[in-house]
Amino acid sequence: MDLEIFIGPVIGGIIGYITNSIAIKMLFRPINPIIIFGKTLPFTPGMIPKEQKRIGTEVGRLIEEELIDISILKSRLLSTEICERIEQTIKTVLQSAVDSKTTVEDYIVDILTVDQLEYYKIIAIQKISSVIADKIKDSNVGDTIVDEIFNVIQDSIGAFTMFVGDSFIDGISQKAKVIVNKVIEERAYDQVLDIMNKETDEFMQKPIGELTEHILEYEDLIIQIVLNTYENFIENQLILLLKKINLANIVEEKIISYSPKKLEELILSVVKKELTAIIYFGVILGAIIGFII
Repeated sequence: MDLEIFIGPVIGGIIGYITNSIAIKMLFRPINPIIIFGKTLPFTPGMIPKEQKRIGTEVGRLIEEELIDISILKSRLLSTEICERIEQTIKTVLQSAVDSKTTVEDYIVDILTVDQLEYYKIIAIQKISSVIADKIKDSNVGDTIVDEIFNVIQDSIGAFTMFVGDSFIDGISQKAKVIVNKVIEERAYDQVLDIMNKETDEFMQKPIGELTEHILEYEDLIIQIVLNTYENFIENQLILLLKKINLANIVEEKIISYSPKKLEELILSVVKKELTAIIYFGVILGAIIGFII
């Protein structure tokens, strides 16, 4: 049997295997450019490390513009399954709140530190007290108080007012209004602040269950409000949200942040079988060419 007939296909197959293996290897290697006598050797670094930024940009653009279909995404987010999950979550949260023995303060401390809670509580109380005090001052409540007091006095003394005269009473009333309004202006903020501090301290020590004991009576209404708000957001704000998220930029930055080795591992985890098939296809093609030649 003439063995020479196999020499061409064997050599061709070996060449095909080597060339395709080197070609695939050169996608990822070398990681860094090779510089000799100040000149960068061609094909260094490998194509993937060299074009990593462009790959990140193109993959991000592809995902954002081609793979994400807004209508399908909306349909999925507004599906019966998702809405039922939201409804069940609301029911669970409301029931948990009603059954909770945790105080408002303890609940917040699980989210914030004690120092943060104290800081925000002080700021909130001061701002609310300032607003309330300003409203009290602007309402001229002092005039109302004095008018009511003098109405009671006039009703009490009745006919005796004729001995002092209306002008005398009006004069005293006006002076009293000035004094009362001045006292209110000077003390309103401190008084409101003191009340707010006491009420806030009491509120913070109340169990959440006590504050929400009647909330289940409005469960259906709360669910409807939340679902309507959610559906309106998905219908009208989803596109704007995706633009603000800038998914393409997130993907690009993520890919660029990978080391070349990590990027290689990720790519190979997806296309390793296909690249191996290309190598073996090179063997078959090389063998065929060797046989023909």
